[in-house]
Amino acid sequence: MYHFTYVLSEKDYWELNKFHLLYSKSGKRSINLMRLTVPMILLAFILLSDVWEVEFNTILLEIIIFTIGSIVWLFAAKPVVLFRAKRHIATMKKDGKLPFEKNVSLQFDEDFVIGTTERGESKIRYTAIEKTCVGSDAIYIYTNAVQAHIIPLYVFESQEQISGFLAFIKNKAG
Repeated sequence: MYHFTYVLSEKDYWELNKFHLLYSKSGKRSINLMRLTVPMILLAFILLSDVWEVEFNTILLEIIIFTIGSIVWLFAAKPVVLFRAKRHIATMKKDGKLPFEKNVSLQFDEDFVIGTTERGESKIRYTAIEKTCVGSDAIYIYTNAVQAHIIPLYVFESQEQISGFLAFIKNKAG
């Protein structure tokens, strides 16, 4: 079977969060919601400000501002969401409550994934794995919609070992 012992860093945790925000269904939904919210607020502001009779030139200017603002916001939403996530992690760090353990040992035996950290041990069946994703620096084994085991790619000796591990997980998780 497979057994990995490694040290996670804040960078590893940040990469998981970034991956989740950019590629998961809930992350994409969050970004799209932000992309819709700001233009809707701008539109509501324009409509409310035009309750009184306004000249055509003013309405035309507002429409141009709305259009430009909406287009800019389409591209700015992702960086804003990532910036907010990074600030949230910084706040957790400042409070001394980062939600991951640095020293990790993961063992993949015949029936279970056994995770051991300084706080204790967890044991989950392969059927509890919701999905497995490969990021640029790690493999993420999701056990629910927002929680994942982070396995940095540097723990593997070769691309063949990564492929073998992913096939093993796919076979076990079903």
